[in-house]
Amino acid sequence: MGQYTEKHSRKPGSSSALLWCLIVVVIGAGIYFFWPANKNVIIMNQVPLKGILYSDDNPSAVIDNEVLYEGDSFKGVKIVKIHKNKVEFERGDKKWSQEVGK
Repeated sequence: MGQYTEKHSRKPGSSSALLWCLIVVVIGAGIYFFWPANKNVIIMNQVPLKGILYSDDNPSAVIDNEVLYEGDSFKGVKIVKIHKNKVEFERGDKKWSQEVGK
């Protein structure tokens, strides 16, 4: 009797389509996991400053519902000085001041 041979047929370009799908999935996963889309990241030097509790001996700032003092840090941003109407911040070589709600 004769041997049965099965021919495998491929559609032209099917392997390249699979490769493109794999590339899209990998890029999409990278964007999903590493894109800073949450509010826990300080962007453009804006700290969520909610209030200032000022006293001459122990001023504090309310940042994202947390009470912090001069010298404390919030997500990589250091509180340099707390004034009656503003707070001075520092991150790396960048320094800025911010008023409540701005």
